[in-house]
Amino acid sequence: MRHGNSEANAAGEISSSPSVATVKHGLTELGERQARDSSLLYLSSYHVKDASGQPPIIVSSDFKRASITANILRANLLSKWEEVEEVRLEERLRERSFGDLDGGKDNQYGLVWEHDAVDANHVEYNVESVNSVIRRTSALVTELDEEFQGRNIFLVAHGDVLQILQTTFWGVAGEKHRSLQHMETAEWREFELK
Repeated sequence: MRHGNSEANAAGEISSSPSVATVKHGLTELGERQARDSSLLYLSSYHVKDASGQPPIIVSSDFKRASITANILRANLLSKWEEVEEVRLEERLRERSFGDLDGGKDNQYGLVWEHDAVDANHVEYNVESVNSVIRRTSALVTELDEEFQGRNIFLVAHGDVLQILQTTFWGVAGEKHRSLQHMETAEWREFELK
């Protein structure tokens, strides 16, 4: 699940620095409403208990916009089940580092994505490479799958991170992550490890 509309989204600002984004750039009112509506849609549309009858585990980026979204999701899960584990905060779900572009206008994302389409290892503008994001997120997914064998796991993170992580589930080269359907704010998608 991607976080709801954030203060950084509303300001058109790139916010990928942990020292800023873990304490600033929470959700806007729209973002809180999106997170609430999206998690309620999930509850009404899907049987979210796994075979053991347990509700999902929620693992979130520790950036403020994601952790708020995750806690709204948890509150909605609590409306259906008496006990839902606390949200686990995980640094490996943080937004991709946009290096020199951090704090700048979000219309600069396209500069990075042009390079991504050519080379998934590029670090132009001191950004984190696509392959680095793939390594950290796929390692996390593998660890969580081993720890919670068969349990449903909700990952709450950021647009680029989730867009890139999709490539590993769908067997698509990292360079093509922008060719996949874009994830809107507070959108969730279901994936299954093969």
